[in-house]
Amino acid sequence: MSESLLAPRNRILYLLERHPGLHLRELPRRLDLSLNAVRYHLDVLAREDAVTAHRSGRFERWFPSRTFSPEDRATISALRVQGERAVLEQLLRQGPCRFVELEAETRHSPATLVRYLNQLTTDDLVFLDSERLYCLRDPGALRMRLSVFQVRFRICSPKPRRRFSSRSPEAMQPRVNRKKRGGSAVLPTAAPCWGFYG
Repeated sequence: MSESLLAPRNRILYLLERHPGLHLRELPRRLDLSLNAVRYHLDVLAREDAVTAHRSGRFERWFPSRTFSPEDRATISALRVQGERAVLEQLLRQGPCRFVELEAETRHSPATLVRYLNQLTTDDLVFLDSERLYCLRDPGALRMRLSVFQVRFRICSPKPRRRFSSRSPEAMQPRVNRKKRGGSAVLPTAAPCWGFYG
């Protein structure tokens, strides 16, 4: 096999060993390769059983084969998604929680929180008990994995979200410039809204 084809595969393996759980779209950015080239090399590596994929929501996350258990892959995948990581950390801090409590503490919209909880339930990290409380499947094992993976792979805790303003919703409405120009009030131009994607 030519060396030019082995070099990208070695780079992919090296990157996945250092940063397991990267999703497909992140690999081309970090390797400076095209998406099609990365897909081709991942397919070859998967056929050779050198890498394995873990489906995490909309993303396929990649890991070196025979390195991580399915529980490890699920945990690393959850840690790579800020919203799922926030839910896990909240359940570790507070213990079993109702949906409303998780919504208030994580500040996610109900639809977003449902998506995160569904993924965590699919990965068997969280379950809903008979009293409608969301619980961690194995808090001790998760706590141990969190401490190991956060240090080893530099997966950090999320920074607390800042609210855009402490003013009331009424005070957040655009102010009307009371100076009349040609008989009508002048509204301010819209400023860009910077949001969080989790």
